[in-house]
Amino acid sequence: MLDIEKAVAKVLDNHVSAVHAKDVGANARLYDPKVRVFDAWGVWSNEGLEAWQRAVEAWFTSLGTERVKVTFEDVKSAGTAECAVVSAIVTYAGLSSEGKPLRAMQNRMTFSDLVARQQQLGHLGEIPTFGRPVKYPHHIESGVRPRLRRLFT
Repeated sequence: MLDIEKAVAKVLDNHVSAVHAKDVGANARLYDPKVRVFDAWGVWSNEGLEAWQRAVEAWFTSLGTERVKVTFEDVKSAGTAECAVVSAIVTYAGLSSEGKPLRAMQNRMTFSDLVARQQQLGHLGEIPTFGRPVKYPHHIESGVRPRLRRLFT
């Protein structure tokens, strides 16, 4: 596995852990202060970490006793030691407090400047971060509202 692939895998693993734990702080540490996140659920564009953190906190609070299992598919990365661009399909699956699948939703996620951001913060090899992520729900192009896909019966 290349160094860039290891860094990307670490970032994605940290995202999986932060979301499952509903840890707003751990999730926030994954993002650049100037992050811009597009989200079709409520606010179209969250400008800056503070705005995104508020949205994530509201999401985690709305879950009550449920947890969310995050999985990534079709992860692609390109770049150098100075800059990387990563895209993936991410599935957020709601789980009951007993761990039973409830619902799931897929988004696509794209982020960049991963390695450069880590070096800037002195985190290289410690806490990878999403540099300047832009998260696009899979349905934006069609103009339709978000839909939850029941992946489980």
